[in-house]
Amino acid sequence: MTVYTAEETLVIEITSEYVTYNSLGYYIRSDFMNLIGLKKDVIKKVIISEGIEGIEDKAFSHFIGLSSVIIPDSIMEIGAHAFEGCTGLTSITIPNSVTIIGEYAFKDCSRLVNIVMPDHNYMPKTDYFTIYNQFISFFSHFSKPFTGCIGLGPIIIDNRLIAWPNATEDIIIPDSITEIDDFAFEGCTGLTSIVIPDSVMTIGNSAFEGCTRLTSIVIPDSVTTIGISAFNGCTGLTSIVLPDSVTEIGGDAFHGCIGLNQIIRATQLIVWPNAIGDIVIPDSVTTIGYSAFKGCTGLTSI
Repeated sequence: MTVYTAEETLVIEITSEYVTYNSLGYYIRSDFMNLIGLKKDVIKKVIISEGIEGIEDKAFSHFIGLSSVIIPDSIMEIGAHAFEGCTGLTSITIPNSVTIIGEYAFKDCSRLVNIVMPDHNYMPKTDYFTIYNQFISFFSHFSKPFTGCIGLGPIIIDNRLIAWPNATEDIIIPDSITEIDDFAFEGCTGLTSIVIPDSVMTIGNSAFEGCTRLTSIVIPDSVTTIGISAFNGCTGLTSIVLPDSVTEIGGDAFHGCIGLNQIIRATQLIVWPNAIGDIVIPDSVTTIGYSAFKGCTGLTSI
């Protein structure tokens, strides 16, 4: 490891002296700062040496003074919370060698406005998943690596909308998108209107969860799958158009959408979020969907 000053900026070059070996290769130790004896807030630039293969969980977490990171082509994994809370980081380039980005890897990097992503989006199954003989998405469906990165616009890989952290007010999704990924708009409380193109086939789990100011949405005929909790907690939602093309709706997809009336498709009552008092289910209904009345504390008779 080398520590030096360049243009009044403290720069740290991390070499093999501060790495550990695990089954996946040589990784930067999460406790390397304890070995160095420096405080996190004094480090302004990090240069990771070629040959290091991974960054351990929380390795650079809350380095609030960090404004620049150089990641070599040898890095294959960026661990969970690796750069969480690096509020001075404005731009980062992730090389094509990276195949795994862990949970909340860049969470709350609030000044991050530019990120260059790899040109691939699939990797072989890892220990994060137990689904055999399949490939999984570049991002774990539970990772949410850019949560709180309010300076970032849409992140798109291979026609998948991975995330849109700074989505607010009126948003138009590009026509090229075929999948809105899990958690893509989760918690975007400033989002009021969205246009989904007829190229989209899948709306992922929790894709719009907690978008409390979203009032209406039209789901195009191209969509076949709506994931678990896709619109969970969209308390301002009062209108939704659900086409016959949708063949799969995940549990709690509309849970907490207290502004919505009953949603019935064919003979199935999908959900009735605002059911209250005495209600009568229409005679045409033969099936009541999973969690159809979940959380309806005002319902007295049915």
